[in-house]
Amino acid sequence: MRSRRSWFDIADAAMLAVVVIWAANTVFVKAVLDEVSPMAYVVARFAIVVLLLFAWLAWRHQLQLPARTDWPLIGLSGLSGYAIYQALFTVGLCHTSAFSVSLLLSLGPVLTMLFAVALGMERVRARQWLGALIATAGVVLFVGESISRGLARLDCERGSAQSAGSGGIRRL
Repeated sequence: MRSRRSWFDIADAAMLAVVVIWAANTVFVKAVLDEVSPMAYVVARFAIVVLLLFAWLAWRHQLQLPARTDWPLIGLSGLSGYAIYQALFTVGLCHTSAFSVSLLLSLGPVLTMLFAVALGMERVRARQWLGALIATAGVVLFVGESISRGLARLDCERGSAQSAGSGGIRRL
């Protein structure tokens, strides 16, 4: 006998909360950057997360170091997936709109697909290429239009480039 699932349960609420937090993140960070320098924000954010993570792991008695052989790969992942990504994202956000940054970062799945293809890890079907092309065209259309209308000064173009770069770095 199948149990009836309610239309909205705790898992749905948790997923909705994640989407709302992600959606608000760029706008929130943009507002914070009016008060704090980009690199101070990045360092403070990193320090808070590290302290909370290690405190939580210690509280759960699960704090243990990874094997020494894994350290270089973990360091590289942290450098590309956090340090460089966050620095480019935050500095780029200082120079362009929260909307532009969010839009550029939405190309993440396309970049992941391109890296996977380049590394020989994935075979992509024609429909997937078409979807990637449409997604990229939409982003280029918006960013190109805002630049051509003068809404994006040279500073804004630099911010958009930094934001796009952050998305690429994170996918490595």
